[in-house]
Amino acid sequence: MGMSKIAIIGGGISGLALLHYLKQRYPVADITLYERKSETGGNIQSVAGEGFLFETGPNGFLNNSPATFEFISQLGLDDELACARSQHLPRYIQIKGQLLPVPRDMFQFMQTSLLSWGEKWMVMKGLFGPKISKNRPIYDYVSARFGRAAAEKLADPFISGIFAGDIKRLHMDHAFPKSKSRVKGQMYTFKKGMGQMICRINELYGPHIKVSTAIHSLKEIAADRIFCSSAAYASAALLADDAAPLAQTLEQIPYAPVVVVGLGFEKAAFKRIPDGFGYLIPSREGKEVLGVLMESNVFERRAPQNAVMVRVMLGGRHHPQIINDDPSELLAKAVAEVDKTYGLAQKPLKHWIKCWPKAIPQYEMEYPAVSARIRKEAAALPHLTLAGNYLNGVSVNECIGSARSIVQALGVFVFCVCVWGCEQKPSVRHYTEVIISSSEKDTAMPAMTGPHAGLGLDLSATAGKIAWDVPAGWRSEPASAMRLATFRLADDPQAMDASIVSLPGGAGGLEANLKRWLGQINLQVSDQELAEFISSSKDQVFDFTRLQTKASGEAKSMLAALVELNEATVFVKLTGSKHVVQKNKNSFLGLVKSIRLK
Repeated sequence: MGMSKIAIIGGGISGLALLHYLKQRYPVADITLYERKSETGGNIQSVAGEGFLFETGPNGFLNNSPATFEFISQLGLDDELACARSQHLPRYIQIKGQLLPVPRDMFQFMQTSLLSWGEKWMVMKGLFGPKISKNRPIYDYVSARFGRAAAEKLADPFISGIFAGDIKRLHMDHAFPKSKSRVKGQMYTFKKGMGQMICRINELYGPHIKVSTAIHSLKEIAADRIFCSSAAYASAALLADDAAPLAQTLEQIPYAPVVVVGLGFEKAAFKRIPDGFGYLIPSREGKEVLGVLMESNVFERRAPQNAVMVRVMLGGRHHPQIINDDPSELLAKAVAEVDKTYGLAQKPLKHWIKCWPKAIPQYEMEYPAVSARIRKEAAALPHLTLAGNYLNGVSVNECIGSARSIVQALGVFVFCVCVWGCEQKPSVRHYTEVIISSSEKDTAMPAMTGPHAGLGLDLSATAGKIAWDVPAGWRSEPASAMRLATFRLADDPQAMDASIVSLPGGAGGLEANLKRWLGQINLQVSDQELAEFISSSKDQVFDFTRLQTKASGEAKSMLAALVELNEATVFVKLTGSKHVVQKNKNSFLGLVKSIRLK
């Protein structure tokens, strides 16, 4: 296979599922998963306290995906599954403060007060009417087929429960493609919460998982293949230096913020005992609350006897500003919502608050074009595979199924190419595996030659014509897939990373590149500060230590420069601690001045 060393970046459910399937397929391979946080699982976390169980993210999954149950069985968790108490518990939509039950059958539909008789007729006519194109916003699709009331009162709250999104922006065909079933099925979780699955994966593959390990560039990893399963925005930051066009495209995937508040009550605290799954709130009601779920009604072991566990979801695409509220404000809003609906005689016994500034990727109207560019640009990096809920669906089922499909596809079609340096031996030292879908397998493979083969960028016009002088005390390392050169300090290679990269044209513009670099060193500045920084920098050389006047010598910093040659832009960058950057500034300036065409 030629995949003796594999790296996975991102420890959410997508990355963990990839780790599991890769270890199954390549049991002797050296596989390492890197997670920047102190724990894996991404949005999936189960927090227990005083007999309550709080889910910070998804609280379960539907049994409509055989791949998920196969995955669970392989983990040895069959006996730990917990089914929802009853699919017949009522679900509600809140209209003007009143809870109206969602009809479960045609008889209930005809009697519901959610819709008027005229609005019901529109729905019935749409059920038996001709199908229409799904290449439009969800709101437009549902309105055109079933009427505006169905879009606003039914589709809107239920889709907010999945995407926390705006149905006037979400793309119908990509949010709900024909090949995926999201609605039918029984709800399942685990006895100790969704986090039990994450804990099991950590137990099985602990030696292959490195937490609290942030990866800032692909150059930091020596692997035959890299799987990037981070969120789109995190993947963009990771690829900013090694694949700038792809990084810029990934940044175009928007995310909805969500705040999840858990409330543990004594049952006696409620003046009206909640009797169902909970309720969702249409966006036209103008509330910051998306919905309220009665967790202890849905699953067992969520609250002590004679107690109730409630989850309140707030924010979403319609109310992104809520993520900036103080925890006390968020708690007050959540409690007030429950009080207005059910009446409370007591305060909660316990509460939890989890804020997700970028919780759920949004498959909006621009998504088809953006996702197509992502796949095209990623295909030009054959050593890299992208995964995550921004590509093939946001649910737990879809993340697991996508990981399974990615690993199954490996090796179906293999294209061996000599990489730079292979000519040193008569045999090929490495090969790259390129996955081709069945619809693309007859397409001619692109020609791949030289150190930048397969990137989808024509660097040949400048790569072989650029020269530079290596500063004294620096050592030069071989070129890589994206870098023309990499430099380290000869006496302390880990202290500094300097590079030369050439990209066609303006490569996204000066301001966009500066903002990416600021993000790489975790430095935030206002637009005015950035404008002043640009105007005060001479000869397109940018010393980021000037923005870190209060930072210690150990803070990560950077020097960057842009050199324009012919129709390409040459980027020169040096990163290290503030002390190392300042100490090597003159050497860096000498390198920049020495860059020239041969």
